[in-house]
Formats: sequence, structure tokens, C-alpha cells
Amino acid sequence: MWAIKARFQALIYRLSEANWYRINAESFEGNCYSRIEQCVREYDPNIGDFAALVKRKLIRLLHQHIKRYRAKLRGVSVVPLIQKRRGRGEDEVDEAEEIEIIDDLAVVDDEMITKERITALAGGDPRRLAILNAWTYDGFNDSQTASLLAQRYGGNTESHRKYVARFRTACRAALA
Repeated sequence: MWAIKARFQALIYRLSEANWYRINAESFEGNCYSRIEQCVREYDPNIGDFAALVKRKLIRLLHQHIKRYRAKLRGVSVVPLIQKRRGRGEDEVDEAEEIEIIDDLAVVDDEMITKERITALAGGDPRRLAILNAWTYDGFNDSQTASLLAQRYGGNTESHRKYVARFRTACRAALA
């Protein structure tokens, strides 16, 4: 078993290093070795190539880890709850059914972070805060925002539209 795992070690490290920012590398690598053991148990030489089977399973596992990591960032955690047995006799394989659980506190934290970013970008300027609030609602475009600013703060709609365009560029630079 160790020789088989060693053969695929370079592939596992390459996948892990290429996606270090999208996965939990330690968890991914541990699951890769478990997946290789599973491939050894279920491999049938009459069906196909063992190396291709392992590569396919590792790539699929990588996509699962990326999906879980994204979900975790959004406040969703995937927890294996129920063990299922698939197959018959010696070919039985354990599989875990996964259920997504949404962490409400993480969603609230995400909304709070968004509001803090908006406040930081506004820098205490009520006109900038009005622009940022208008951007958070669907249906507002720069022209409508400029006319709203002209009504609220006075001045020419066209000058407010240019201000909104300059502020958008400044926000993109600040968030990049």
C-alpha cells in the first residue's frame, strides 16, 4: 500500500500546491491517501487502468474540497452524518452522506463586514455613502444615482454623474 501511495504522492502535492488558496491542504492530502486505499479495494483489472482511476478520483476529490472551502467561506459547513454501505459481499464500500449546514452567525458577520467596508470607502462623506448605498440596491444606475444626488445636495446632474464615475474608479482601486 505504501508503494502505491508513494507513486501518487507527487500528483497529490502538485494538486495541493496549485490550489493552496482554494482548499485546506492538510485535509485534502489526508483524504487523497484514503481515496487511494479505496481505489485499491474496488479496482478491477478487467475494467480499466488503475492509474487513470486514481487520477480521476483525486481530481473529483479536489473539486469536492474546493466546493467545501467556498461553502465554508460563505458560512456553510458540510458534515458527514450517515454512513452508507454500497456494494455486496467483499465489494462493499462505506460512503458518507453529506448534509450542508448554514452557520447564521457567519452570514451576519459577512453582512457586518460588508457594511464596515462601505463605511470605510465612504470616509465620512454623506454623498459617497449615498452612492455606495445606491449601488447595493438593484435597479439603480449611475444616472439615477446622479439625479438623486442633485435633488438631495443640489447642483448639476451631469457633474454628479462624473463624480459617481470617478468614485467608482477610486473604489475599484481601493478594493483591488
